[in-house]
Amino acid sequence: MINNDRLTLNLNFKKLLIIIISLQLALFGLIALGKLGLKIPILRQVIGFIYLTFIPGFLILRLLRINSENPIITLLYSVGLSFSFLMFLGAFINFLYPLLGTSRPISENSLIITISIVVPLLCLTCYFRDKNYSASFSICTNLAFSTSVLALLLLPFLAIFGTYLLNFYDNNILLLILPPVISGVLELVVFNKLPREVYPLAIWTVAITLLFYSTLISQYLLWGDFSYQYHIIESVIANGFWNAATPGDVNAMLSIVILSPIFSIVSDINSMWLFKIVLPLWLSLIPVGLYEAYKRQTNTEFAFLSSFLLISAFPFFTWVSRNLQQGIAELFLMLLIVLMIDRNIARTQKTILAVIFAFSLITAHYAISYIFMLSLIFALFMLFLLRKQIRDQQFSHRSAIIVTPTFVTLYIVLALSWYMYITSGSTFQEFILIGSNVMNSITEFLNPEFSSGVYLFTRELPLSVEISRILYFLIIFFSAIGLLNLLRRHKVTKKFSIEYATLSIAFFGFLSATILPITSLDVTRVYHITSILLAPFSIIGGISSIKVLSKLFHKTLGNLQSPKVLSILLIIFLLFNTGWISEVVIKDYYLPAPWISKERILKDDILLYETVESKIYLCWYYISEYDVISTKWLSKYRDSTQKIYFTDVRSLPLFLSYGMMENFRAIPLRKDTEVDGGYIYLTYLSYVEGVVWSESHATRKLWYNTSQINSMLEEINKVYINRGSVIYQY
Repeated sequence: MINNDRLTLNLNFKKLLIIIISLQLALFGLIALGKLGLKIPILRQVIGFIYLTFIPGFLILRLLRINSENPIITLLYSVGLSFSFLMFLGAFINFLYPLLGTSRPISENSLIITISIVVPLLCLTCYFRDKNYSASFSICTNLAFSTSVLALLLLPFLAIFGTYLLNFYDNNILLLILPPVISGVLELVVFNKLPREVYPLAIWTVAITLLFYSTLISQYLLWGDFSYQYHIIESVIANGFWNAATPGDVNAMLSIVILSPIFSIVSDINSMWLFKIVLPLWLSLIPVGLYEAYKRQTNTEFAFLSSFLLISAFPFFTWVSRNLQQGIAELFLMLLIVLMIDRNIARTQKTILAVIFAFSLITAHYAISYIFMLSLIFALFMLFLLRKQIRDQQFSHRSAIIVTPTFVTLYIVLALSWYMYITSGSTFQEFILIGSNVMNSITEFLNPEFSSGVYLFTRELPLSVEISRILYFLIIFFSAIGLLNLLRRHKVTKKFSIEYATLSIAFFGFLSATILPITSLDVTRVYHITSILLAPFSIIGGISSIKVLSKLFHKTLGNLQSPKVLSILLIIFLLFNTGWISEVVIKDYYLPAPWISKERILKDDILLYETVESKIYLCWYYISEYDVISTKWLSKYRDSTQKIYFTDVRSLPLFLSYGMMENFRAIPLRKDTEVDGGYIYLTYLSYVEGVVWSESHATRKLWYNTSQINSMLEEINKVYINRGSVIYQY
């Protein structure tokens, strides 16, 4: 219904049922057409994505009779419940169907039959449970088609076209325009030039733009955590079955072994595009949900600044965008945070959702689930102290759902039970080893030997990275100031939930521990995870610091001016994190985002140490087509009993992902390596750029010139060569 400038959509259960059935019939019809050889490009992918992402979760909301006044919250809960539903249903049929004689439960036929039965059953149950459901959604048409909204919606396309130009024409002009344009969005907010109703859309468009800015680089998957995840996803799809007995933490994560294959199979989405497009779409919901949580505890401006701070840090749009299981886990963590703040849901319903999201978090990512478990224990202890010491009723006596003895105990039991199950632990010795595994999982996830983040924070680096390091520590300092405001005089922060406050203190304690010299954990990874809760305190602390500094200079900044000053710092922070300052101003190399300087890096002198490092980091993001082709050849024609000596540490992810190799023995080729038969594999970095990169750790990058092994290579036979890589056989 259209009334003046507003479009109102009245939705009842009958209309909802028509929409769901229409989507299901459309999806099944497209699958049938595909079987007949009549594939319609993109349509099945789009409908399948919408159907799987929203429909099951929305039906579960109706089953629980959960009605939120905020459509954004409803959408977020629907996504989370859909993911939980698919993960648990997929795991259930994975073990049930083989008992019934179906050897491939995670296959197209099995999944379509299951969905065609379960979803209508959900609809029928919802009809009897909530047949009187009705809701109205109102949209201001003038605002929806306003210049500001249309301009915001163009931002992701700027990233898409910008990465296209860089990938195929080595032209970074659009990507250089992008960070200043995003900065302009922030300035429109702090100067009140953007309607507040548009803030969630602005956060979403900025988030998806920055994610595409990173994930769409290169025609192939980026080097990083994706390789083993991709390998497992493709193995499940190929086998039509998840083998839970396979050792390894990643193989136990339902986000990888169940959720991703289901989306890939039902929606006909290649696994590579799960990482490049689908994962960014999921991740972009995280800052939107956090904006809603921040807003209910501060105000719209503080919430926007907090969300902007979170997404402008490079770990969000680089590391997380290459780690599907971490992204899904952070989405469930966001939902738990939103649930803490949501006051429109009955306690019983909140408890049910909390248990579902918590168990989904446990089965999505081992390390984050353990970090959250330790934080819950600490927060519960803090809550006990705060309830005895703080007398402010508004602050301390809110009804807790998550930081309670019952929930924390249940979470610990679920987490440890899942660990015992996936490791087939049945003895007392296995139970004793659980504690060791928890700590090992956390330290492996955050240890510099497994990630390069601390490498950026502990040694002399390009000027742009050095300044960026200072900015990160400044943000951490601001969060400490914000938390002190919370503890000492919570007049400014009186709206904060007691659960949120205690968990934030726990997260800050975890972050502080990583900064100490006695630890070797990766500061930047920890910073990103903890900033999910700490971002509002960084904004509060930053504004408080600005007010104090202004008084020292005999100038008083009010509540309206301070955010404007802080926004300048946030813009500088964004420009450094995207590599814009490095490319435009300083002309050095910003290692977390080297693609912005691709053309300049490839032209520079290979003899310079800094240039070699920049080429190495660039090759993390640009996997050469020649390397992919040669890896597939090696996988197909190699003698599996022979060793593979590699000259580039990126070869291992290539073997796992594009080679899909099993049971191979790969050895780094150093100058002193004694080659005892087997293959020697030179990637583009070694064959064309002349760099042998034999070892990578956070504290060192071992490399030398390819010319130093030429004499050895001249004595053995070439068995494969293309313009960018070569394979020898000893």
